[in-house]
Amino acid sequence: MSFIPGTNYGFLFPYALAAAPVLLGVLIFAYLKRGQGVRVPVATLLILRNLQRHSATRKKFVPPFRFFYELLLLTLLLIGAAGFFKEGEHEQVAILIDNSFSMAARNPTDPATTILENAGSQATRILHSLSGQDKVELFTSAPGLRSITEGLVDPATAARHLSDLRLSYTGDNLEGALARISANPNFKRIVVLTGRPVHKKLGAQHEQQNLDTRVDLQSLISDQMRPLMQNAAISAVHLLRSQASKAGYELTAQVEAYTSQPLDVLVTLEAAASPQNPERLRNVSEMRLRLQAASTEKLVFKDLPKGLAAFKLSLRAEAGATKLDLIKEDNQAWVTPETETGEVILIGDFGPQALGLNNLRALSFQHMRATEYESGLADNLEPAPQMLIFHHYLPSKLPTHNSLFVLPHSGNHTIPVLPEVQSAQLTRWQAHHPILSYLNLTPLTLKKIRPLGLPAWGEELVSSDAGPLVIAGEQLAHRYVAVGFEIFPYVGIRAPILSIFTLNALNWISGGGLKSGYQNAGSVIKLPLGTVSARYVGGSEIYRAPTDMEAGSRPEAALPVNGLVQIVQENSKIGLIAVNYFDAQESNLLAAAPLQQPASHSTRTEDLQKYLWTKRLAMVALALCILELIFLFAPFAGRALSKTVISKTKA
Repeated sequence: MSFIPGTNYGFLFPYALAAAPVLLGVLIFAYLKRGQGVRVPVATLLILRNLQRHSATRKKFVPPFRFFYELLLLTLLLIGAAGFFKEGEHEQVAILIDNSFSMAARNPTDPATTILENAGSQATRILHSLSGQDKVELFTSAPGLRSITEGLVDPATAARHLSDLRLSYTGDNLEGALARISANPNFKRIVVLTGRPVHKKLGAQHEQQNLDTRVDLQSLISDQMRPLMQNAAISAVHLLRSQASKAGYELTAQVEAYTSQPLDVLVTLEAAASPQNPERLRNVSEMRLRLQAASTEKLVFKDLPKGLAAFKLSLRAEAGATKLDLIKEDNQAWVTPETETGEVILIGDFGPQALGLNNLRALSFQHMRATEYESGLADNLEPAPQMLIFHHYLPSKLPTHNSLFVLPHSGNHTIPVLPEVQSAQLTRWQAHHPILSYLNLTPLTLKKIRPLGLPAWGEELVSSDAGPLVIAGEQLAHRYVAVGFEIFPYVGIRAPILSIFTLNALNWISGGGLKSGYQNAGSVIKLPLGTVSARYVGGSEIYRAPTDMEAGSRPEAALPVNGLVQIVQENSKIGLIAVNYFDAQESNLLAAAPLQQPASHSTRTEDLQKYLWTKRLAMVALALCILELIFLFAPFAGRALSKTVISKTKA
């Protein structure tokens, strides 16, 4: 491959041009041979006197018009065979924006803006720096990889799509999203905008570690700003029925201080008396707390009266300490007595007791056979299951519930399963992921392993020399974890590594808590039969029953943010659903895990940016051939494109 000097044109097979002189010589020779004089009958006695000693071909070559026509055709075919191309004048650029919950943090140097808004501003500056001929695709990473522009567009159009940027009440999923984008070799530049710290490798380090040089990791929080990223949050809210006979409820919660200095806060508990007027709240309790740096304060509200429809717990940093609480969205939590948390459905041949799951007292289990699950029994449970656990069984399609797959068998393409091996050596694991928190997997010995393939939604958490062993990811607001080794029976302290791993996995799948009294923001729930509408109190509507609703089918609604949802049913019954989001990894801004530069892909980008002109050249040659046929059969044929006329030789 070579370029024409000073241009962006070139040839993929330049050595084919070496045939040009040979082909030109053949063409000229053909015309010279075709230029012999026309034979004329003469007297026999004159032959010897007029016999010429030299060849009858022309001494002087005067090319006719047809010669140039055929030379043009020959040139077009030769250039096409040499792979004539034009280098793309534009670049394809991908911009990946972290829109996870942590991006709701206020900028400590400019409290009027959030880090997500700063990401939008930075993306705008990048788009303005691009050429108008460049092509851009905007992506967000949470809850899963999504294209905002829905394909490649020009920079001006991409800038307009930035208004569609929305915060997601989920984790960032950056590693998985970046892996999928970088697998596309057509992107010459990939920009990642995040609030997490980034680890960049420059120069020779890129080549030594085989890192993807196209990826430009940009942290919107500088090293100087990082110590200022402090926050306080409410977590672990539970609403329980009080043991006292006359009392109603007991509410427990935790207040987390992700700070480097003490923080004074005001904690308020309010209650809504009826589901018909949930906006009207009355004060139940109030307390002031002094939170020490990096501390947790547990709260207990006892003897809460019966008959209340919902409770709202909120905290507010005292005056002068607002810069120590940069995320406001995690400062409140709702709970309702009627929000039911469904059971955990165990699907397989063994029941909960055989697998030691009866030791997990925070969960309630129901056993189901594989045949019962395939018949659709799990879809009709009310309330909807909190999660599904598939043991030694893989369903024919991905469930529409949060799910854990333990040692799945092969046989379908829900999750690729590799051949079973008797043992494997762990090679690496992602210690920053919540499922692997507080774990050192080095002493873990595994037997009877089924390595897993990586599905589109999955991120590889634990790797071995036989293949991936633990995969986790999110798709359509559902969380999935697949484990290629046996983790049951659950025996607690007798197998600490597997027990902690199991608890972490169940906690992450359930959205951050083995809870009661609320649903998770970012999830999709089944609404009661006969639901007419559902809306956030003081906010937007999330469901309206269609006129052609199929009888007997339960509607679904997405819960995008924290708050209280009011549900209106056909029989005028009104209910409330509490929605919360707790994730220490997102709320703890000081301990954000660094984002690493991804590995390079072997596919070469440059060869995929050439635009071959072979088809165009072939079309021109075809058009010239058709033109010749038109002239050949036209009434004036034999004039412009007629054969060369050679004068007769004198007798």
